[in-house]
Amino acid sequence: MNYIYMNNRQPPLDDAKVRQAISYAVDYQGIIDGIMLGQAKQMRGAVPSGMWGHDPQGFQYSYDIEKAKALLAESGKGDIHLTYTFSQADPAWEPVGLALQASLAEIGVKLDLQAVADTTKRELVANGKFDMAPGAWTPDFADPYMFMNYWFDAGKMGGPGNRSFYNNSKVTGLVQEAASIVDEAKRKALYIEAQKLSTDDAPYLYIMEKNDIFARRAAVKGYVYNPMLIQVYNFGTMSKTE
Repeated sequence: MNYIYMNNRQPPLDDAKVRQAISYAVDYQGIIDGIMLGQAKQMRGAVPSGMWGHDPQGFQYSYDIEKAKALLAESGKGDIHLTYTFSQADPAWEPVGLALQASLAEIGVKLDLQAVADTTKRELVANGKFDMAPGAWTPDFADPYMFMNYWFDAGKMGGPGNRSFYNNSKVTGLVQEAASIVDEAKRKALYIEAQKLSTDDAPYLYIMEKNDIFARRAAVKGYVYNPMLIQVYNFGTMSKTE
């Protein structure tokens, strides 16, 4: 998952209408087609497709400049100047920032790009010293806890996972309750409700689920792609032929 943190604790991004306006100002398909060459799809909520707890009917923001302008007008905020802090850890992050810069200019929001070392970016994000910053996330195990409880629990702000500094007590309660029980159907219902509420609050920009592409020699046998731990390899069962 590639998404963008918006610092909910810092004006003007502490206003949900501003965040919603920015969410409507993103050309999601343009990013996917132009930057990813089609090798991605727009996120629909925090839980990715293919994992239980994903909501296939979940709301998706679309590229709608007029809607974005209307929401910004409703917010009463003007002369907005933000910074997009990124590193080269992912080669897509800079062109995504440039695309976002162009889109936000259409609604009168100025976005500066700030390139820093990845360790610096992580430190700035963990301490809430940023406006907007890109991030990537893969789960450690196949459970929506890995997304919902890290991204939305108000007790996990900053480095632990809630890097938008999002604080909605109802959403925190839903994800904490879901983590405290074992009934999968009940947990799914709680997580879907939390996704609906949080998506409306627009704490993050849900950009894309990426298709990872790997080159592999024909001689390599037994390799299994792990979408949860993409840099962990099953060496024990891998081999090569001459």
